[in-house]
Amino acid sequence: FPMKLMYSLQCPEYQHVVSWNPTGLSFSIIDPSEFEKKVLPDLFKVAKFTSFQRKLNRWGFVKHRAASIDIFSHGKFIRGDV
Repeated sequence: FPMKLMYSLQCPEYQHVVSWNPTGLSFSIIDPSEFEKKVLPDLFKVAKFTSFQRKLNRWGFVKHRAASIDIFSHGKFIRGDV
């Protein structure tokens, strides 16, 4: 799961939907609807955004809310740390 998530954040075709925040310590899901339609079927075995969020929770990711964007972080999930 973490490797697929890292790939989705590094893949240029998904950057308008999901991307690292400037610090590289968290990532944002910019468009949950598009994420559900495009990224989830391509990379993950879940079909709904809520299922993906539950999986993030099980892996220990913390959800933060900024305006209308979902931000997730995990102390060991850092940009460039594969």
